[in-house]
Amino acid sequence: MSVRVAVVYYSATGNVYRLARAVAEGAEGQG
Repeated sequence: MSVRVAVVYYSATGNVYRLARAVAEGAEGQG
């Protein structure tokens, strides 16, 4: 079964970018 995950974010300061990157890396690690 193939699962696709999209992480969409907006960040004015960069903090949300780091959080989104961590979520993406976690999802990649599960694949």
